[in-house]
Amino acid sequence: MRSTSTRRHPPGGSGRQQRSPLGPRAGSGGQRRSAGNHRIVDLQPLSPGRLLTVYLLLCAALGGLAVRLAWLQVVNGDRLQARARSFQTLSVKPLGTRRTIVDRMGRLVALDEVRFTLWAHPRIFNMPGDPPNAVRPVADVAAKLAGVMALPKEQLITLIGNRSSGIRLATDLDPETAEKIKQLGISGLDLIPFPQRVYPQGPLFANVVGFLNQERVPQAGLEQSRDHDLHRQETTLTMRRGADGTPLRMASRPVPFTAMTSVSNSPWTRDCSRWPIRP
Repeated sequence: MRSTSTRRHPPGGSGRQQRSPLGPRAGSGGQRRSAGNHRIVDLQPLSPGRLLTVYLLLCAALGGLAVRLAWLQVVNGDRLQARARSFQTLSVKPLGTRRTIVDRMGRLVALDEVRFTLWAHPRIFNMPGDPPNAVRPVADVAAKLAGVMALPKEQLITLIGNRSSGIRLATDLDPETAEKIKQLGISGLDLIPFPQRVYPQGPLFANVVGFLNQERVPQAGLEQSRDHDLHRQETTLTMRRGADGTPLRMASRPVPFTAMTSVSNSPWTRDCSRWPIRP
């Protein structure tokens, strides 16, 4: 005979296995859920090889940055500084005027006169009273210039054409005409001065005086043999500009106070102080 055993279930049970309210047991994938339904992740230590790799990569990046900085500041510092100065500094060369040549009677034989070249930039044509961003038509500017330069309006319009900038309208303009163009106040017109050698006596003294070529280089006569004496020693003007073109202040070396004191106490200064000052 088989013995039969009966399994009693607790009251209200269905006979199925009851699940734990904490969900799956810990250890299945390293995750478990708490009573508040929050995921809990078990932290696992990183391998020493991974930490060493990250450390070496950071050291290599910082070392490369230090080498690059040393290369720019120590090795190429002077060259980069000079390059930056060249971008910031604008050198304005002098006109290169020459001295006057006269004969023994005081008559002018050769002299320099200032002439102007007129350049037009139609893309920024603007007249006084116009809005700042307005651009005047070429015909309006040509009508203004025609009366000053004694040229037909149609000829100026033909010279400008469809180009937007860098158009040479005229050269060898005298100072009076250039001043009249300046008084028009038209934006987009540039007057560039240049010296021109003039010989009032014409070919009378040409064999003796000589002449200059288009680049103002003496070719013959006194202009060539006495070039060093006729050439004026002019100083090149420099100006520093910012990235937007704003002029920057040039650094000047201050005069030491001791130097001023030594000059004021010199014997020559004391002697000059005794001289009477005449009104």
